[in-house]
Amino acid sequence: MAEGVKVISMTSEKLPFRSAEMNFQFIRTLTHPYGGAEFGECFYAAENTKDGDPESWVNEWTGVATRVEDRGEETLANGNNFSARENFLRASNYYRAAEFYAPWETPQHQELWEKSRSCFRRAAPLFDPPIEILEIPFEGKMLPGYFLRADGGGGKRPTLLVMGGYDSTGEELYFFIGAAANRRGYHALIFEGPGQRGVLHSYPDMIFRSDYEVPVKSVVDYALTRPEIDGKHLALIGFSFGGYLAPRAVAFEKRICALIANAPIVNFRRLVLGALPFSMEEFSPSEINNLIETAAKQNPMFRATVENFLKPMGASTPWEFFEKMSDYTIESLEDKIKCPTLSLISIGEGEEAVAQAHQFHEKLSCPKTLRIFTEKEGAHGHCQVNNRSLMYQVVFDWLDEVLPK
Repeated sequence: MAEGVKVISMTSEKLPFRSAEMNFQFIRTLTHPYGGAEFGECFYAAENTKDGDPESWVNEWTGVATRVEDRGEETLANGNNFSARENFLRASNYYRAAEFYAPWETPQHQELWEKSRSCFRRAAPLFDPPIEILEIPFEGKMLPGYFLRADGGGGKRPTLLVMGGYDSTGEELYFFIGAAANRRGYHALIFEGPGQRGVLHSYPDMIFRSDYEVPVKSVVDYALTRPEIDGKHLALIGFSFGGYLAPRAVAFEKRICALIANAPIVNFRRLVLGALPFSMEEFSPSEINNLIETAAKQNPMFRATVENFLKPMGASTPWEFFEKMSDYTIESLEDKIKCPTLSLISIGEGEEAVAQAHQFHEKLSCPKTLRIFTEKEGAHGHCQVNNRSLMYQVVFDWLDEVLPK
């Protein structure tokens, strides 16, 4: 879920890498709860990765993922379904980590994503109740998703619609919050929309769009066809870039009864430009392109960051990306959000991100709560990646209040 913006302040020598971005991706992979990672496996990959070398990262995480997947196959063949499920889950997360730095235009990038998805889907039927694989109709194509049914018998239940951001996957969102929702008595419907990882891999032309209420409407339409979902208790959470996508959707989609933005983005262009080490006004479009493309050729880590920005937006050059960013703003739409809204922001996400969370919260006229996570709480990382338990406490305690079961 990192977008290349300053996402975490934990970049000291206590972490494995000098590269702040690589440290974040390491933390992101290591801290997935509910069977997503093991300390020793993650540190083995980190210790054998050359600092700041994306190719080395891809190779090491692929190696760990392959070994864990092989154990999953072996235990499944032996009839040990629980062990197989645990291995497939971790392999899915490790393949996702490897895919993050694989160059987009290589077969490896597609293959690693397919392995991540395949491992998760090998685990899905081994749950009780099984995780259901979804295909949600949208504009002649299918949006991928998963339905996680809460335990506790029949009857309609409150449901949390879960969406990620710029580079998360539907499989990763199981670890990020889907399993936690089930433990709290909520169904979870995880989905990916245009521009998000699973959709891009299946439909390369389905890039991000600013009017995200359109795909979210299709998701809500689908959700309300399911007899176990209580349509009067439907919440939506958006992580990272989902902090723009989810509020934008709820400004128009009135069937959603509660919104969690983690963290709110009111102006994506301002957020990204605020993280740049130079001012856009100092350069022409061709100079901007040359500056960034030259730096990407010289620095493989920066190359990966640039690709992860440009591809989901359908931008062929940095300048085109900067132009497209201007469409992603919810300024002037805050008053259209009528349902109870919880805004989450971590202090380590940077001055501009914190300012936008405050701006969003202050402009809302609906019932609203703003929660700022601090370093003292160990929750100052992007989307509270370093303290998921506290994030769960805040989210689900709030949901229990606004969507009483």
